[in-house]
Amino acid sequence: GGLTFVGGADGIVRAIETSTGCLSWKAHTGGAIRMPPTIWEGRAYVGSGDGWVYAHEAQTGRLLWKFRAAPAERRIPVYGVLMSPWPVASGVLVDDGTAYFASGDANVYAVDVENGQVRWSETITSEFTGQLLFIQTGTSVRDVPIYGPLVSYDDQLLVDLPQGDELLQLRNADGGAEAWTYAPEEGAQTATGAGSEEEQPEELTPTQQLLRW
Repeated sequence: GGLTFVGGADGIVRAIETSTGCLSWKAHTGGAIRMPPTIWEGRAYVGSGDGWVYAHEAQTGRLLWKFRAAPAERRIPVYGVLMSPWPVASGVLVDDGTAYFASGDANVYAVDVENGQVRWSETITSEFTGQLLFIQTGTSVRDVPIYGPLVSYDDQLLVDLPQGDELLQLRNADGGAEAWTYAPEEGAQTATGAGSEEEQPEELTPTQQLLRW
């Protein structure tokens, strides 16, 4: 208690005394931190541009565990700064003893908050219609890197798809199976095997989808 936590583009997690503004502790990661640390039951969780997720003791900054979400230890220059080609830019979502995060290699992970052990991981894919000089060249399925925050809702995980026509994807928090993918022009689509045609939800705008929750 009594601490404010921030992460910076310099890759440093800082805990600041709320009453005085003085630095209590700081911890270094190997890449820029784009999302604020997540605080849960005395621990601070943070995703870094180096492709790792870190868990610290909130009061002292002691490193409890770290997990490499990137498939390999590699660095590339991005706007004059070295970082992983597969950063953890989603931040860390903690819900009911599980930490969720996504990496730039299109994988979403669910790990145990106590020790970082993987409970499940899933690769996010999306249909993509290729174009050549504005002529459609066919539809294929490709991996989709995730760079936005994750949202937990009613034992499900909402994933923001950053490219293509799709906007949102809902996955079951227990196991990561896809529930549906939302395309703005088509409405919410039930994933294969998730239900019959009659069971598909009504078409809603992205705003209506969120407000309905």
